[in-house]
Amino acid sequence: YQSDKYYIFLILLYRDGKLINKENYKLLKKNIITKNILIDFIVNYYNKNSYPIDEIIIPEIINKSALEKNICEIFNKKIKITTNKSDKNKRLLKLAYQNAKLSYYELLNSKNIENILYGLKNILKLKNIPNNIEAFDIANISNKYIVGGMVKYINGKKEKKEYRKYNIKSTKKQNDFLSINEIIFRRYGRLINENKNIPDLIIIDGGKGQLNSAVKALNSLKIFHQPVISI
Repeated sequence: YQSDKYYIFLILLYRDGKLINKENYKLLKKNIITKNILIDFIVNYYNKNSYPIDEIIIPEIINKSALEKNICEIFNKKIKITTNKSDKNKRLLKLAYQNAKLSYYELLNSKNIENILYGLKNILKLKNIPNNIEAFDIANISNKYIVGGMVKYINGKKEKKEYRKYNIKSTKKQNDFLSINEIIFRRYGRLINENKNIPDLIIIDGGKGQLNSAVKALNSLKIFHQPVISI
């Protein structure tokens, strides 16, 4: 995939019909002097990554014979080079193209996220850019089913595998202050025990009362001067 500034190269690696790896590379067009960008990229890629392969599926726009000669020299054996003539190959190449296009938009988005996080650092007068953010909220139905939730962002992106849900134990009734105090204490007490980093910024859903409860829990863990905000 190409934009006005970038070439995006996407490689899908299959073993026994299963996708086992995906790699993408981004090159600035202004740094490219070759006329055969795709062939040169593929040859350079396999010069650096000469793991065993049997077949390379390429778009029809590539000079197949020129590529085949170079690839066979790298591997010192015959490598099958095919294009998108079969339905299966068309699907694989379409998938690769769509992934390459997605990588490009992720590139644009990542640059925007960097600006947002830098702006957040300045607005909140933080010492560091908040690349690691954790946010907490309390939910309940009347006085029943009281739970706490935590979401995590790394470099501005959701880190869903790190999300946590807490069943509140310190109170049987709706009490946001006690609930926030509990989940903050449990979360960061655990991180301390596991020698893991405290995030750059903690966000609490609530007002001054919830914020003070969170700070109190942190202080009881001897965590001082931690950036915490409430919204």
